[in-house]
Amino acid sequence: MGPLKGDYQGGQADYVKKVADFIKLAGVSEGPMTQGLAVPEYVDIKSIAELNDHADQFPSGIIGIDAGSGLMQAADATVKAYALKLYLVPGSQAAMEAAFRRAYSRNEAIMVTTWEPLPMWSKFKMRYLEDPKRTMMAEPYYCFHVTTKDFESNFPRAQAFLTKFRIPNDVSEGHGLDRRRHEA
Repeated sequence: MGPLKGDYQGGQADYVKKVADFIKLAGVSEGPMTQGLAVPEYVDIKSIAELNDHADQFPSGIIGIDAGSGLMQAADATVKAYALKLYLVPGSQAAMEAAFRRAYSRNEAIMVTTWEPLPMWSKFKMRYLEDPKRTMMAEPYYCFHVTTKDFESNFPRAQAFLTKFRIPNDVSEGHGLDRRRHEA
C-alpha cells in the first residue's frame, strides 16, 4: 500500500501532502473501501456513460458531500471526463443521505456521491453506476491511523495498538451483517 511508504494519491492526498513531514501512518484502520455515483436499485440506468441520455430523470443533479473532499474531487473529474450535463451539488454527508432517503421514500430517481461502507448501504437497496472510464475510483482504497512523528516515542503502547487495530467493514457500516441486498 503506497501510503504506508509515503505515496499519497487520490482521496485526501492533497490534505495529507501538506502535513506529510509531521505525520506517521501507524497502520490500516479500514478498508478496502469503494466509492462512486450511486442510485436506488429501481433506477433503470446502469452506467455513468448513459447519464446524458437520461439527465432529465435527475433534476437535482448529482447530490454530493463536502466540497473539496476526495470523493467530490473524483466526482468533479467524472463530470468532466464524461462531459455530463448534470450539476454536481456539494453539501454534506448528512444532506446527501437525507436527500437520498427522501427520494427513496417517494420512489424517485436520485444520484449521489457515496462510499462503502456507509450505513446507508444497509438501509436501502442501492448500487453504484458502472464507471467504464474508472474516474470515480481506479482501485479500492484504505483509511489509516495517523499520528505525529513523536507519538510512538511518547506513547509506545498506544502506537502498538494503532498498528494492529482495524475496523472491519461490516462494523464501520454500522451493523454486524451484510444486509445491503435485503429489504430496506
